[in-house]
Amino acid sequence: MKIYFYILLLVFSSCSNNNDKEEFSIIIYKLQLPICHELRSPVPSNYYDAQPFRENQHLGSDLNAPTGGNSDLGEPFFSIGEGKVTLAKNIGGGWGNVIIIKHLLKDGGEIESLYGHADEIYVKEGDFVSIGDVIGVIGNNGGMYYAHLHFEIRKTATNIIGGGYSPDISNHYDPTEFILNY
Repeated sequence: MKIYFYILLLVFSSCSNNNDKEEFSIIIYKLQLPICHELRSPVPSNYYDAQPFRENQHLGSDLNAPTGGNSDLGEPFFSIGEGKVTLAKNIGGGWGNVIIIKHLLKDGGEIESLYGHADEIYVKEGDFVSIGDVIGVIGNNGGMYYAHLHFEIRKTATNIIGGGYSPDISNHYDPTEFILNY
């Protein structure tokens, strides 16, 4: 099932050959955002959460391979569900390469999934992705950390990065619990 969103644009044009009459054209764009019927972890099931949600006021989960260190550097990570990429770039600082995907839930609500510290990004802003698509590879932000995937699920799609730590969790879900209970 897909939900369609329509954008209506009125385009103004002035025609000199028509006694300077103004004309308006209507253009309708159809955008579709598929519904996520299922959500999956962005990493293989044997990965562990090195710094869980809320530990030290952490807003996400730091997902690591069981072998630790930089052993998962360059390993792929996946989109948790169908959605549209709204951010895919290096934002610098402690984040490095970040991907944000907007998802439409079964109940009509929206969430954002955020994937931080990627070594490489395989998607671009505006791309539509499916569940399980490889969207990047795990990084260490140029050696700033041991390799891991910082992963967040946000309650509202704001496309604002912010910090990875805060006592205010009002716009965040526990990513592991959210996926398990979806």
